[in-house]
Amino acid sequence: MTRQLSRPGTGSVRPSDPRLVGVVAASAVGSLLVFLYLAQNAQHDWFDLSVYDGAVSSWRAAGLGGDSLYDYLKPGTPYGFTYPPFAALLMLPMTLISLQTAVALNLVASTVLVTVGTAWVLKPLLQRTSWPVWAVLGTALPLVLVSEPVRQSMAFGQVNLFLAALVLADVAALRRGARWAGVGIGLAVAVKLTPAVLLLYLLATRRYRPLLVAAGTAAGATVATLTVAPAASVRFWTEALWETDRVGKVDITDNQSLLGLLSRITGGADHPPRVLWAALVAVLLAVALTRARQAFRAGDDLTGFVLVGIAGGLVSPISWTHHLWPLTVAGLLLVVRGGRSATRGAVAVGAVLALGVNWWANGPDAPLRGLGPVTLLVENAYVWLALVLLVTLPTRPREPLKA
Repeated sequence: MTRQLSRPGTGSVRPSDPRLVGVVAASAVGSLLVFLYLAQNAQHDWFDLSVYDGAVSSWRAAGLGGDSLYDYLKPGTPYGFTYPPFAALLMLPMTLISLQTAVALNLVASTVLVTVGTAWVLKPLLQRTSWPVWAVLGTALPLVLVSEPVRQSMAFGQVNLFLAALVLADVAALRRGARWAGVGIGLAVAVKLTPAVLLLYLLATRRYRPLLVAAGTAAGATVATLTVAPAASVRFWTEALWETDRVGKVDITDNQSLLGLLSRITGGADHPPRVLWAALVAVLLAVALTRARQAFRAGDDLTGFVLVGIAGGLVSPISWTHHLWPLTVAGLLLVVRGGRSATRGAVAVGAVLALGVNWWANGPDAPLRGLGPVTLLVENAYVWLALVLLVTLPTRPREPLKA
C-alpha cells in the first residue's frame, strides 16, 4: 500500500497523478546515470579503496606490531595510507576478500547509508507534503547520489559517507537525549581527524556530557590501538601526521579549502600565505560557531552541525571535494525549509554540486582555464559555495525537536 501524506487542509496526491510520471522518469534516469558512472568508472577506479586495501594488506602480512602501514605507496603513485592506525584496524576484514568484492560492498553500504540519511534529513518535509513518500525520495535520492561529495566518495571508495552516517546518528541521539550521544562523533574523529571540529560545536553549546563522551571515545579508540599496533601508532602521531605531501599538493584544483584558494590566488604552492590563512580561519570558525549556536538555541541542531561541518571543510588545509558532504546536507535542509528563497537556494546548490563545476577549470585544456576572474570563480566553486552557505543557510527550524 502506498503511504499518503497530506498537508493539513489539502488533499493528498494520488499515485496516478500525472505529476508523478515526471518524478518517476527523473528518478529512473538519475539512478541509471549514477549506476553507469559508478559501474563503468574510469575516472578514479576506486583509487582510495585500493590504497586502503594495499596498505592494510601489506601491514597485515608484515605483522601488525610493525609500522609498515605508512611505508606502502600505491604502485606508480606517491600516495599511501594517511589515516590513524585505528582506521586500518577497522579495515582489516577487507583484506580477507577480493578488492572487487570490497568495492561492491562499499557501493552497497554507501547507497544504503545515503538513502537512510536522505530520508532522515527530509523527514520534516515528508510529514507535511501531500506527495507520497516514494515520490519525494525518488526525486531527492538520485540528486543526492550525483552531488559532488557523494559521487566522488563512492567513485574513490572513500570512507566519508560512513563518517557522515556516524555524525548524523549522533545528531539523532542528541535530539533524544541518549546517554551514548557523542560516540558516533568520537569514532569519526578516531578514524579521520577532520570531524574533530564538531567537538568545538558541542563545547560552544555547553553540552559537556556528549563532548566528554566523544572525546573519550576518540581517545579510548586511539589508546586501544596503541596497545595493538604500538609502532604504527607512534609513527603516525610523530611522523606521518605531519607529512603533508602524503596527502597531496595544497594548490591543486582538487583541494577546495580556504588554504587551497589562497594558494591558487597567490601562486604560492610551496609557501602559501599561512599567516593570512590562520587569521581567516579564526574568523570563519567564529562566524560558524556563532551561527551554529543560534541554530541550536532555535532548536535546529542539525543545521548547527552542518554549519560547523562546512567550516571544517574550509579551515582544513586540504579538503578534497569528497570531504564536503555537509554541502549536500545543506542543500537538503534548504529543501526542508521551503519558501521561495530557500527553494531557489536549493536549486542553485544542487546544480553546483551535481555539475562538478570546479573541474571545468582543472588542467591546461579545461574549457574555462585561463579566463581570469571566470577561472577564479569556477575553479574555486566549492569554496565560494561553502562561504555563501556559512552566512546564508537558514537556521529557523520548521520541524519539531525529535529524532
